[in-house]
Amino acid sequence: MDRRKKIEALGLLGEKIVRNYFSLMNYKIIDSPSIWDPEKDFTIFLEFQESETVEVKTQHLYYLLNAFTINDSQIDKARKVDRLIFVQPPHPSNGDAILLWEAPPKDQRTFRPTKTTNGKRYYIKLSSCKRLSTCKDLSLIEEMISYDTSYSRQIIG
Repeated sequence: MDRRKKIEALGLLGEKIVRNYFSLMNYKIIDSPSIWDPEKDFTIFLEFQESETVEVKTQHLYYLLNAFTINDSQIDKARKVDRLIFVQPPHPSNGDAILLWEAPPKDQRTFRPTKTTNGKRYYIKLSSCKRLSTCKDLSLIEEMISYDTSYSRQIIG
């Protein structure tokens, strides 16, 4: 599988994990009509409550800033969704578990610009996010590792 396909598969797996998380929390899920939806990945709602849009980003921390990053092309979407969820792939630094983090509510999110080797990005500090869940399901961990293109994963194991 080439790098682009691995990155896409990693993102889809992250979305699946987050969907499962919300489903276990009794949310109903409405998928977006396209995986390239410019507004959200999916919508969730609890009975008798308003729906909320969800965006999922599956990525390792940007360790220099202890933060998650957002591509310049995705920043508007990240600012507008009701719930922004980060899926942190397994890595020795987090006990090789999959971690789910939620960014602050959209009116409290602070993104700062930075330059990386991948160009202009925005970051949100991990310290402002809330850990939602820790996944230790070995089959999901192995699948996620198989799609990981992280340089640090290739060096460490």
